[in-house]
Amino acid sequence: MKILIRLLLLLTSVHSFAQEDNGSYTVLKQVNIIDVKGSPIQTDMAVTINGNRITSIERTSKAKIPQNALIIDAKNKYLIPGLWDMHVHVFNNVSKTSPDTNDFSMYIANGVTGIREMWTKMESMPEVNRWRKQAYEFPGTVPKIGAVGTMVDGFPSQIPNSDTATMEAGARQIVQQIKAAGIDFVKVYDRLPRKAYFAIADECKKQNIDFAGHVPSKILLKEAADAGQRSVEHLTGSRIVFEDDCETFVADTKKELPDSIAANSPGVHIMEQVLELCDKDKAFAIFKHMSEKNVWHCPTMVLYKRFATDSSIIVNDPRLKYISPSEKRLWEKETGARLRKKASRNYLDRALAQVLQMKKAGIQFLAGTDFDNHYLYPGFSLHDELRLFVDAGFSPLEALQTATINPAKFLGAIDSLGTIEKGKIADMVLLDANPLTDIRNTQQINAVFVNGKYLSKETLQAMLDHAAAFVSKK
Repeated sequence: MKILIRLLLLLTSVHSFAQEDNGSYTVLKQVNIIDVKGSPIQTDMAVTINGNRITSIERTSKAKIPQNALIIDAKNKYLIPGLWDMHVHVFNNVSKTSPDTNDFSMYIANGVTGIREMWTKMESMPEVNRWRKQAYEFPGTVPKIGAVGTMVDGFPSQIPNSDTATMEAGARQIVQQIKAAGIDFVKVYDRLPRKAYFAIADECKKQNIDFAGHVPSKILLKEAADAGQRSVEHLTGSRIVFEDDCETFVADTKKELPDSIAANSPGVHIMEQVLELCDKDKAFAIFKHMSEKNVWHCPTMVLYKRFATDSSIIVNDPRLKYISPSEKRLWEKETGARLRKKASRNYLDRALAQVLQMKKAGIQFLAGTDFDNHYLYPGFSLHDELRLFVDAGFSPLEALQTATINPAKFLGAIDSLGTIEKGKIADMVLLDANPLTDIRNTQQINAVFVNGKYLSKETLQAMLDHAAAFVSKK
C-alpha cells in the first residue's frame, strides 16, 4: 500500500528517537491482551512502554519493572490496539473552515487513535501536515492522520468545491497535481465520466499513488476492481439493490432493456449489473472477483442506521451535547424531515445482509463512519459501526479487526500499528470489560495510550467535559 508512505517515514525516521531509552517507563501489570490476529487472550501480562514504543510483553510474575516506572494496575482489564475510523471528514472543505479541535478530543477520548481523511483540498496539505506533526510532538491531542485524499468528481460536481475532471487529459493532469501536492490518494466520486475514471486509474499507476472512494454511477464493480480501485465506500456500486425492491426492479428492467436504451449504452451495462446483484449467485461472483483483486470495503453502515431509527431517539441523543446549538439547528433544518418519516428498517437490513454476503465472498472490511454527516459523532459513532458489523453477522473479533489490524494492513503500517506486540507504537485502549464477549465493551474505556502517552479515565472525561462546555457557548 502506497498511501501511508509519509506517515511511515514519520514513524521510522523523523521520530526514531522514540525507540531509544528515554528513561521514562510505563508498565501495565496483570492486563489481559486481546490478540486481534485471532490467538487466545494473553492473561496476566505486563506491558512496558518506553517513549512511544512497546518495549516488552511478559508474564507479570516474570517481568522486570524498570526503576521509577509509572505502574498501572490493569487486573481484570483488557488491552486492545488503538481504533481507527477509516472514513472521516474533519477538514471542512465545503465550509472552508479549520478543523474543530473538539473533534480530535472526542476521537481520542473514544479510543480512536487514527483516522483516514477522505477529502481535503490540495492547498490544505500544509495544515494537515501541521496537525500530523502535532500528533507526535503533543501526543494525546490529535489522532494519527493516516491518509488524506482529494475528491475528484465529474462536472458539475455533486458537492460544492470539489475538484472536477471530464476528459482524459484533465483527469491525468489533476492526478499529477494531487501527487505533487503531497496528497496520499485520489478519491473518485459519483459523477466521473468513464473516460476520466479510467484515465485517473491509469495515471495513478504511473504516478505510484492510489485511488479509492465511490464507484461512479457509470462504472461497473468488476471494472473498478480491474482498474485497481483500492477501497469502495458506503457500498457504492452495489447499494442500488437495497434502495429498491429487487423483485419489482428485475421485472421492470427486463421490460425496459430491449427497447428503451441503445445496446451499446453504458446504461445497459449498469442495469444488467443490477440484475446480477439481485441474483445471489451472480452477486457472490462479483464480490468474489473484487476480493481476488484486493478491493477493500468501508460500508459506513451508521449512515443507514440513522434513517432506520425512530426520529425521537435520534433527535434526543445525549451525544448532541457535543454539538453546537447552531450546528444542531442546521441538522434539524437539512435532515429533520427525512428523520420524521417512518423509519426504514428494511433499508438497513439489506445493507447488513449485503455486507455479510461480501464477507462470505472474502472481501476485507474497514470500519468508518463518514463523520461529519448529520447525527454522527466523532469517536462515538465508530463504536456504533462496530456493533453494526456484529449485527451483520461478524464475530466480535472480526468486528474489532475492521478498526485495528485491517486499517494497519490497508495503510501498509502493520509493522508499526494494528496489534499489541513488542516494538510497535503504543497506541492502545484499556477496557474494563472483554470486547470479545460483547463488542459494546469497546465503549468501557478505562484509559487510552496515544503514541505512548497515558491518558487516564479522568483525563478522558475531562476532555469530553471541555468539549461539551466549549460548544455550549458557541
